[in-house]
Amino acid sequence: MRPAFVRTFTVLALSSTAIAQSAVTPLQLMRAAQAHAKAHGGQYRPVLSPMDSPASGVTPQDIAQVRAAGFRVVVWTVDDAARQQQLFDSGVDGIISDRPDLLRSLVERNRTARGNLLDGDGLLQVNKFDAQGHRGGRDLRPESTFPAFEVALDNLVTTLETDVGITRDGVAVLSHERHVNWETCRDVVD
Repeated sequence: MRPAFVRTFTVLALSSTAIAQSAVTPLQLMRAAQAHAKAHGGQYRPVLSPMDSPASGVTPQDIAQVRAAGFRVVVWTVDDAARQQQLFDSGVDGIISDRPDLLRSLVERNRTARGNLLDGDGLLQVNKFDAQGHRGGRDLRPESTFPAFEVALDNLVTTLETDVGITRDGVAVLSHERHVNWETCRDVVD
């Protein structure tokens, strides 16, 4: 049975633009993010979440430094089984994927790694590896929908990665887009 609570982490997603435009290393950025979060009542350590691309500007050495300093690293968006295995073997703390079925296969192949990835109920232990379903399982079901979340959870993900926006009148909207598209968001039930 899955926990009935949601734990929120501060995640710092780095793009090639963020790294290229700054003279700050990922480790310096993480330390600054931690200080900022702490100053504003944050209870959790920030998580470095670099894009899986050489263009991100985050090197394997950067990842090793960040991890050595006690920060977790969760790489996005990785939809290739061989690349997922390489990242797992490199020691990353988690992977975000549009393909939670591939993440499940990764976990099953490596179940005895890191002191057993699965708990007694057969669920993935997030402190050992964080398998994140990108907007649920958007390569398997329409993104950010209950079916996408369901397929991700059926494939043992520990985190549903989503985007939430707040409208001017204070309503939370689950969407990756900055603007509501009336064609995809209208209620078709009479």
